[in-house]
Amino acid sequence: MAFAALYAPGEYVGELVQSTVTTVVTAGTRVQITTTSTPCTGVVVTADENNTGIIVVGGVDVLAASGTTRRGFAVLQPGAAAVIPVRDMSILYVDATNATTARVLAAPIKG
Repeated sequence: MAFAALYAPGEYVGELVQSTVTTVVTAGTRVQITTTSTPCTGVVVTADENNTGIIVVGGVDVLAASGTTRRGFAVLQPGAAAVIPVRDMSILYVDATNATTARVLAAPIKG
């Protein structure tokens, strides 16, 4: 069952389904959003508003650690969100600059 529908001006984009909460336990160590293949047209990733650092979303080489060159598709401040166009949610990883509170909510877009 979908919990939200997405619309662009003049067209239906898709539905957000089966959200996943991912927590980075150790800053600088990437975490896969899901290990289960989840076909989709994109993923909405939202950084928890109580995070104390930034979250970086990317592939297997994602890196958020401070003082280094960050690698990823999106850099999220606490409470920020990004839509990442991918065909499978399982290819996304997250990393954080501070693991004290480093959580993201990810929801695939199916349409």
